[in-house]
Amino acid sequence: MYKEFVERDKIRITDTLSIVDWFTGRSSAGLIVEDTKGQRYEIYMSDIFRHLGGKSLGRLTLEETKKGTAYGWKIIDEEAA
Repeated sequence: MYKEFVERDKIRITDTLSIVDWFTGRSSAGLIVEDTKGQRYEIYMSDIFRHLGGKSLGRLTLEETKKGTAYGWKIIDEEAA
């Protein structure tokens, strides 16, 4: 005997969204965004990256950083630059 799956219509939201937090798990990570009514949604990073492709991040200041033996970059506040 198998369990029957119930399918429903997908919900679609259009609003101004703000990043309020992030999450991580064993196999994924993402951002938590909030709409103007305070409702929160989890968006996986693969979808965020797909959306960001080709978009401008605006003017940022980057500073080289070292973690262990690896070098990378971090965003610093303009005031700290």
